[in-house]
Amino acid sequence: MKKSFIIFVMLISLTFSIEICASNDQVSSKSTGFTSINGKGVSTFTVTSPNAQTCDLSFLIMPGEYEDGSFTSVTLNVNGVILTNPITFSTYGWQPANTTGNAITLNKGDNIVQFISGRDDVPMVKSIKIGQTRNDASLLKSNSLRSLNSASTTFNIDNQRIENLGYVYYGYSLNQPYTYTTTITLSYPKPGVLSIYAPTSEDPLFGPYESTIEFNLYIFNSDFSYSETLSSNNKYLLWQEELHSGEYTILIEAQNPGEIGGVTLRLNTTLYRYNLASNTSFNHIKHPFIGRESGYAKYSLSKYNVFTTNLKTSNEYDVPDPILWLKKYNADTDKQQIVGIADDYTEVSDFKWGNNARINKTFDNESYSILLASNNPYYYQTDTCDIYYSCLYTPSLDVIEKFPCLKQNDAIASDNQYNVEDYNCISWSAKIIDAWLWPDSHVGYRDIRWFDMLYNNEPVPNWDGYLYRRGQNLPRYTRDGATPENSVIDLWGEVDSCGNLIKYTHASIRNNNKDGLPHGYDWESKLGPDPRIFHPRYSLCGNDSLIGYGCVVEHYRLVDEDANNGTRTIQQQVAEEDIIIETITLTESELSVIDNVIANISLTQETNFNTLYDSWKQIVEQNKHKANLWEHKECPQYSALITCMQSIENGEYLAYKK
Repeated sequence: MKKSFIIFVMLISLTFSIEICASNDQVSSKSTGFTSINGKGVSTFTVTSPNAQTCDLSFLIMPGEYEDGSFTSVTLNVNGVILTNPITFSTYGWQPANTTGNAITLNKGDNIVQFISGRDDVPMVKSIKIGQTRNDASLLKSNSLRSLNSASTTFNIDNQRIENLGYVYYGYSLNQPYTYTTTITLSYPKPGVLSIYAPTSEDPLFGPYESTIEFNLYIFNSDFSYSETLSSNNKYLLWQEELHSGEYTILIEAQNPGEIGGVTLRLNTTLYRYNLASNTSFNHIKHPFIGRESGYAKYSLSKYNVFTTNLKTSNEYDVPDPILWLKKYNADTDKQQIVGIADDYTEVSDFKWGNNARINKTFDNESYSILLASNNPYYYQTDTCDIYYSCLYTPSLDVIEKFPCLKQNDAIASDNQYNVEDYNCISWSAKIIDAWLWPDSHVGYRDIRWFDMLYNNEPVPNWDGYLYRRGQNLPRYTRDGATPENSVIDLWGEVDSCGNLIKYTHASIRNNNKDGLPHGYDWESKLGPDPRIFHPRYSLCGNDSLIGYGCVVEHYRLVDEDANNGTRTIQQQVAEEDIIIETITLTESELSVIDNVIANISLTQETNFNTLYDSWKQIVEQNKHKANLWEHKECPQYSALITCMQSIENGEYLAYKK
């Protein structure tokens, strides 16, 4: 049954001031856990300040609502000093708060900031910022999230992901949308009962309210040794269980992919109204290993990578910050359970992962699903990113030992095919997988002209003595005007102590080269007879004959579209998606507009235009063998036709008519 939805309207205000401290340096904050002190729930953060200062603190909080109609209040403890005045709230939903009226003294470096609840529930706090001055209380001053009605909406997601394209051995989805889905953290210092209640239309304690969507609710502890999944039925949920001591997370997910809505929950006696819930889940596909003893097939490869990259924001005020939740199918319960999380990447790396998320772990069976969500709870927008999955973990042998500057966690295998020995790095950079390309010995390993010709789709003498030429429909590359910034192919070489080239050694490639494939989080290389890997740009360096490829010595950029159009055929441009040919059928109203304009053009002018048009058309018909339509614009008939049209007021409508 097709459902119809009312648009779920969220009221957002994004009036940020500059998020800096007194020294104009950024500060950072990191949650370090949740606990209970004297029966009061506590959220603890480490706030790093570049210098000692006295300032105000701004943050986002989602207060809970109690049976008596009151809401969560918090008292701050900063480096052991408890502020005298608690901060109180009178409504629910994510909202800003600040410490105006209470001086916050921060030390240079790390500071321990605790948010202590007035009761036993743990405060839900995010986005801690430090004001510029002692009285700067404007940060996040109106970043509240409110539901104007009980409704839901949907957004389009790409469920048809590319899993294996012959020479591609990883799954990916480009421009994948995602938005926030709520998490709630609970702390049990000792065993206790958790009761979850989500009635259809009315709560006996709090009155009428309603969740707007069907939802899944995941409950799990910090090490995932406990993981339970609940699903609503007609937006109704009632569940109760005694939990062991520890920290637990509740994750709320819309049941239907692409759906967004509000979910209201009562956890024991605390009410959480209209928690935003979304669903951008997809299956994780594990590719079968090829049994042949080549590439990485001889290694035990149970470890896989899933990661995001190319983050794009849907709003100038938003900072995209994805998070990945790993779900595993449990055949005994016939449900998905949360078994892993990745909201950042903290291992030693030469690539600046920033707000990207990455899962790097062993997958012990085939049935996994991944939920891509946002970490921004106060912002209702759909950001996008590229996401990769089924990317193998590169073993240390056979690859890492050859490149002393390449960290093992940076090398993500992107191919495990049986034909890895059939092509090399130059081939892959030229989008060739059925030939090993290298200059003929008579050319020499220092002749840059060989590479210029290859990437320009010209015939080149290959190492085997035969002339090789790339397909004319493939994109062309040039060194002219190429820089490290616009380069899409890096050519490597060994140099002597004076910087003189000894020989060329390698080529690597990245996105934006118009070969139709994404190339990982940074760059991608085919490592001789070994499989391909994603890697940080300059991590394959090393000027030894046995290890490394030397350094990057040349850059190639994509040939400019304007400069390339004059030499490429229409078919080439269409194949490379530079132009799109459409068959257009004008409507009756559009034809009427054209006819009305032409009616005001003199008959003599119209007749002259038609005569010249027929003459040019005859030339085209006589020379159909010419694939390049641009050649026909050089003939005198075409020049006369254009001159005639330009001399007539609204003469372009005569062309529209044709």
